Amino acid sequence: MEVAVRRGFEPIVTPDVVRRDVAERCGFISRDDEAKGGEDTEVKTLEQMYGIYSKHENGQGTLVLTGPSEIPLAAMHAQALYNPQALPLRTVALGHAFRAEVGARGKGNRGLYRVHQFTEVELFSVTTGESLKRTDALLAKTDKASDQEL
Repeated sequence: MEVAVRRGFEPIVTPDVVRRDVAERCGFISRDDEAKGGEDTEVKTLEQMYGIYSKHENGQGTLVLTGPSEIPLAAMHAQALYNPQALPLRTVALGHAFRAEVGARGKGNRGLYRVHQFTEVELFSVTTGESLKRTDALLAKTDKASDQEL
């Protein structure tokens, strides 16, 4: 996280709970609508997330524990309109990730020990399409630099 802050990323701690519709808009689809991937594909589903029961009006099934930090970060920016000159916005998030299914799918996950809850650091950037390659390169360099410091 320190590496990212030194490189201009704004630190933030993400919430552990998000609305179910936000998770859906971030690519977590219900198992009924799940696109059937190949053996090497891990498909994200809402069933991989823990739901939260609430006694509030219409509360049942409307909240889930977060998966990756990208979900609450995307929600923070979902309704915003940005001046292109103000971009990119770079964030480094510390958050908890929860997943109901710990079994790995696909060859890429074989041999990994997966758990139900973990803490993660995520790099997130809001950018214009024109600067996407430059942003991807910065994210990769920051990720590599943080790995080297470990």
